[in-house]
Amino acid sequence: MSTPILRRLARAYSNGLIDRKQYIRERRQLIDGIVNGNVEVVPYLSPPATPNPDLERTFSDGDNSLDLPGLINKDPQPPPKSKLPLIIAGILILMAVTILLWLVMAPQSEPTDPARTGDGKTGFRIVREID
Repeated sequence: MSTPILRRLARAYSNGLIDRKQYIRERRQLIDGIVNGNVEVVPYLSPPATPNPDLERTFSDGDNSLDLPGLINKDPQPPPKSKLPLIIAGILILMAVTILLWLVMAPQSEPTDPARTGDGKTGFRIVREID
């Protein structure tokens, strides 16, 4: 069985030229022919690969004629440090300054005398006057 026979059968079924029963019957005949040895099975041979002239050169440079100044870095730079700790420290300092300013600028209230009531009188009741 060659690949074109099977492809033509599958294409005919997918295009609706033959119905499912006919497709199954034809496929069964092909399989029976392969098993009985009546149909020759020809393996698919892919065409030989043609070399691509752009891909023939590899990165290995046996004669050291390649100059790659951009790829070879003599003094590698350290990776950049994260700015996250600096941002967090700045936010904490800003919060601390805001709280201190709020405490300093808040109006100072006079301490309350626990002996005084809300009407300005003392909390003690005079029972009798001393002569």
